[in-house]
Amino acid sequence: MADEKTKRAPIKIRIESDEQTRQGAYCNSSMVSHTAEEFLADFLFLTAKPPYGKLHSRILMSPGHAKRLARMLTEAVHGFEKKFGPIKESRPPVGNPDIVH
Repeated sequence: MADEKTKRAPIKIRIESDEQTRQGAYCNSSMVSHTAEEFLADFLFLTAKPPYGKLHSRILMSPGHAKRLARMLTEAVHGFEKKFGPIKESRPPVGNPDIVH
């Protein structure tokens, strides 16, 4: 299996995006749920007073991609902490966000 990976040449993929997407959106909370077929990740911005939140993005992905994403995030956090020191976790938001339409 290792020989198969070394034989494949890297493929360059051009990713396009609009200006608003490139600027990004700040989120200070997220929620993840899943079914047997997919994972759903909601990225939220919450304020305390008055209690208010806005759903900035909802991403659906396959279980395989969710596992790769979890591994990439774990590796990125380890790299960050190695360079800058341990990350202090803040308290999670009080309450249970409920997304309304």
